[in-house]
Amino acid sequence: MNITRSNALFSPRLASILVISALTSASGAATLTVGPSLIDFDFITITAAISSGVDGDVIEIAPGLYPENLLISNKDLTLRNAGGGTVTVFGQGLNKCLLITGSSTDVELEGIIFSNGFSTTAGAGVSVEGGSRANITDCIIENNTNTIFGGGLYMSGGGTVSNTIIRNNTCMGNGGGVYLAGGIHKTFNDCTIEGNTADGEGGGMAYVMPGNLLDMSGCRFESNTAFSRGGAIAVLGTASAGIVDIENCVFISNRAESAGGAVWVSDQDVFRALNTIFINNTAAGNGGVVRNEQVFEAVNCTFAGNGVDADGVSDSFSGVRVDAQTNLLNSIVINSSATSHSGVGIFNARYSLIPEASSGMADAEGNFNADPMFIDPFGENYSLVTGSPAIDAGDSRGEMGNPSIGEVFVLDVLHDLAGNVRNLDDADTINTGVSVWELCIDLGAYEYQPSDAPDCAADLNGDGVLNFFDVSQFLSLFGAGCP
Repeated sequence: MNITRSNALFSPRLASILVISALTSASGAATLTVGPSLIDFDFITITAAISSGVDGDVIEIAPGLYPENLLISNKDLTLRNAGGGTVTVFGQGLNKCLLITGSSTDVELEGIIFSNGFSTTAGAGVSVEGGSRANITDCIIENNTNTIFGGGLYMSGGGTVSNTIIRNNTCMGNGGGVYLAGGIHKTFNDCTIEGNTADGEGGGMAYVMPGNLLDMSGCRFESNTAFSRGGAIAVLGTASAGIVDIENCVFISNRAESAGGAVWVSDQDVFRALNTIFINNTAAGNGGVVRNEQVFEAVNCTFAGNGVDADGVSDSFSGVRVDAQTNLLNSIVINSSATSHSGVGIFNARYSLIPEASSGMADAEGNFNADPMFIDPFGENYSLVTGSPAIDAGDSRGEMGNPSIGEVFVLDVLHDLAGNVRNLDDADTINTGVSVWELCIDLGAYEYQPSDAPDCAADLNGDGVLNFFDVSQFLSLFGAGCP
């Protein structure tokens, strides 16, 4: 490995690094260290370490504030917090904190804060562009400002974002927190996207991609604001339909100053949620939850406390095209207005608790209106208490979607938002939904957990072990049939 070095930036330790890297270049990565002293570390700036690194190198960064604007192009590198404190890449309001570009760039970012970046091109905190890829883990992207789109994170490249906080970023266009573009798949797991603002659409996130190129699970969107539409997410698509599937997510207290407090689905596009709660999202005009121009679908979701400022419209769902479809299955909707949907288009609810249904017995579609009996909605606990009419009231054989946009089969839904087993039978509740082997799924994002429920639903004999005896027990019960 050839290292170009300046006496102001590199320590005497580089002589040994040259020897070690010559020995390891063919077999493994070198570890380069960055810190405040050239006596104890190889470099005093991250920029210098990136410049000297080659494919496979790991750059370990000592805790501290690094006023830099970083660029990684056509190198496969890992930037890692060395531990013992926070590492902050401080953009100084001059440029992006980090630009990752190039068709052959793969970057790992671990445990780093990217703050106070500024850009007049896409992405001010971290920008993953072109054919590059980045895996971002345990990071924070905050307090960045962009004049067009992607205040915090811009990704036209690919990668995975995990356990990362994206907060308090702003942009003058779309995607205050995150802007997703291009044609490369992205994954978001267990992230928090909060307090971001877009002057346009998508306060938390804007999805501007063709097809279904995003996997999102376990993410929380809170207190994001769009001054136009889609307080949390705007699904903008491209010339062809954009499709966003999420599961096990939380949308709380997001705001749109026009429409779609949590979500805006634009023409041709699709948004589908599974095991997700939408709580206290608001819009000035219509659609406290969603302004829907094409397809919005929810399976086993809970909607509560969402609302609009305008009079005479429903609090939760707004259809704005005659071909728009808003579809609910096994869901709970609680809002102040007498109906949950207004505007045009098709509203199709099945096996759901909704305000426009009659009280008491379910109708032919399995819908009814009642108090769902949440444990503690003020404490954000929307689990069901004993005796809730939502227990065992869902369709365990239901399905949503179609092959062209993707499908959800309720039989494949094994766990709820809290990770608890689905389709648990409550012996004290009569099944009012559609059962599978006398087990009936509950409505909403949380499955009621009877006090006598086994830790594992497949442990039929209750001995704590899954084996042949459980299969034998099932066969015996199956052979006995129903009374």
